[in-house]
Amino acid sequence: MKYSLKRQLQLLERTTLTRATTIRETHTHSTIATHPLYKSLAASATAVEVYSSKAIIQLHHAGNCISELVITLDDETDSGGIWVDKIETLNAEGELDASCFKQGYAKQMLTLLVQAADETQTPLVLIAAPEAHQLRQMPGLPDKDALAALYSRYGFVVTSSNWAQIRMARAPKRKNSML
Repeated sequence: MKYSLKRQLQLLERTTLTRATTIRETHTHSTIATHPLYKSLAASATAVEVYSSKAIIQLHHAGNCISELVITLDDETDSGGIWVDKIETLNAEGELDASCFKQGYAKQMLTLLVQAADETQTPLVLIAAPEAHQLRQMPGLPDKDALAALYSRYGFVVTSSNWAQIRMARAPKRKNSML
């Protein structure tokens, strides 16, 4: 049986949540393509690949750089939320490239993501942790703490953590009501 740290953190959070009595609205999206957040992001993207439960959204930038967002349906809750699998900056060949880093491209994608989440009232969940194989390729990449600090500036809050990663969630900002 494959051990999944992500799954263990989800189970821990679920156990914590089930101890409290909550009433929540349920949402059903059978595929990512029917989710309003995906539709909003796809309208602003340069390129999109969509599968039944996963979407890859890209923004192309100067210098052959791409910021890429991978999202899936959050099937752990009935919140209608989205799991952010990864946000990364790559070259046009889809590889890590230091010349594409520190240009603000990932922040541009993150801004687009949270604006769409607020517009569509979509909760977001992610794990702040670099992929181990990428750290071996480029040791200067941000660690889990630097990533968590970045995500917190966009409204994500820590829900659980361990030595390797930090689970974070973001509730959508409420729309201003027209009075």
